[in-house]
Amino acid sequence: MAPVAVAPLPYDWSGLYAGLSAGKTTGDFTYFGDGSETFDLDGRSLGGFVGYNYQRGSMVYGLELALQDVDAELEGYPTYHFNYVHDLKARIGFANDNMLFYAFGGYSKGEWENDTAGKFDADGPNMGLGVEMAFRENWLIGLEYIRRSLDGDFAPVSPSESFDSDVDTIQLRVGYKF
Repeated sequence: MAPVAVAPLPYDWSGLYAGLSAGKTTGDFTYFGDGSETFDLDGRSLGGFVGYNYQRGSMVYGLELALQDVDAELEGYPTYHFNYVHDLKARIGFANDNMLFYAFGGYSKGEWENDTAGKFDADGPNMGLGVEMAFRENWLIGLEYIRRSLDGDFAPVSPSESFDSDVDTIQLRVGYKF
């Protein structure tokens, strides 16, 4: 009798994962005061993330918390910086063995800084798309696009002035699934 070949089981995305990310951050910043003016944003980001996935069939559901150190400034205004952002994301995806394609939405909170006027909080929704590949058992590598719509005001310096910012990041992610 010939030996029967056993097909390998598909990759299981369920469980805790964590990793690091590096990306390019761009976007715009619109100031509202005695009128409005829009400025471009450009810089980089480095960060970390931790999350948990649950897989049912080929569908993958998860939650993720990401922290990003951002070094981005307004073009033409080097005294204005976008410093950091925290992202909470609910993910839903489709797994094809060791490949995961996902979309997400959630909430972000960040900080803008003016070297002379101080630091100002901004928050709002986030959304995006990503792809990850599992390799060497539990290592993950992926690419993710995230858009954050962050609003705030200049209180207590000038509470009648506010801002809207759209902050986009494309990031490379490397992680490990425990």
